[in-house]
Amino acid sequence: MTKLTTIVLLCSLAGLAPAQNGRYALGDYLDSLSKAKTLSVDYTVQTIGGTREAYSVTLQKPNKFRLQSPSETVIGDGTTVYRFDAASQKFTKRAQVANDLGRFFAPIPFRIWGAFFDPGMAKVPAVRDLGVRTRLNTEYRAVEAQFGRGITTYYLDAKANIARQFEYQESPLPNMIVVAQDIKLSGEVPATKFAFDPKTAKGEISEIEYDSPKWSTDLVAAVELARKTKRKVFVDFFVPKDPTSAKLDQEVYVTPRFKAFENRLVFVRVDVMKNPKAAGVYGVTTFPTQLILDDKGEEVDNYDKYEGAIPFFDWLSEALRLPLFR
Repeated sequence: MTKLTTIVLLCSLAGLAPAQNGRYALGDYLDSLSKAKTLSVDYTVQTIGGTREAYSVTLQKPNKFRLQSPSETVIGDGTTVYRFDAASQKFTKRAQVANDLGRFFAPIPFRIWGAFFDPGMAKVPAVRDLGVRTRLNTEYRAVEAQFGRGITTYYLDAKANIARQFEYQESPLPNMIVVAQDIKLSGEVPATKFAFDPKTAKGEISEIEYDSPKWSTDLVAAVELARKTKRKVFVDFFVPKDPTSAKLDQEVYVTPRFKAFENRLVFVRVDVMKNPKAAGVYGVTTFPTQLILDDKGEEVDNYDKYEGAIPFFDWLSEALRLPLFR
């Protein structure tokens, strides 16, 4: 989304190179985020070929936040973090810590608002001015910026001085489109936005239990569930007491990032000591091995060389044709 602050600004930039124009326009927008006292935005996120999902963000300096996605709501009231799981209707809570802002803003759908708490994000390393672009019958100034391995295109609204649309690209993954329906900077935010009522939940669980996905041991039933819920199947073939499997348990399977795949995957763990036939069906001879199956039980991808959480999540995201959330 592009942002032109005023006609005067445009005139003053006319003699500069396009890259500089784009850098100033984008930097001005990100700077406005970092200087705002509050931010409230409702928006949709859609991967090309996928369904459109509703998100909502409410932020207040110095450290209050409410992040709402289809799978969960995360609330930080400055002292306590509450997380409410939409599927189980259960919640967990703990003391809020400084790195929570970085942790919960890591996924792209939330990271695009990260400059609110992190002024360093206003310093864009690489920018390309794409000029005026029309989207949904509205003209925007398009500015492309590269952060890490991905490229984000901001569509800036001159009148409102904010970005109203975003496009995230990371080849060979499908593009992610973000469209903001309503954005408010430095407006009044009711205290209730950062409050959580435990009575609205079905119960409280520990954070470890909250972050652990629900595992099935029945591969046939998992494929059937995947077909009914339009998901794929994640299968972990393991051997008990294996040190690599133990690392997966500690570094991947108990993390919020892995649990976030629950709306796309049905999780199955197969103990090959108890069920060697299942491994034989897919020709699995190395343990642990992870497979992605479609809703017919056919193999989509496999992974048998665990070398840490980052390469694992890179594989999983690519196998599901999703942007790499780092």
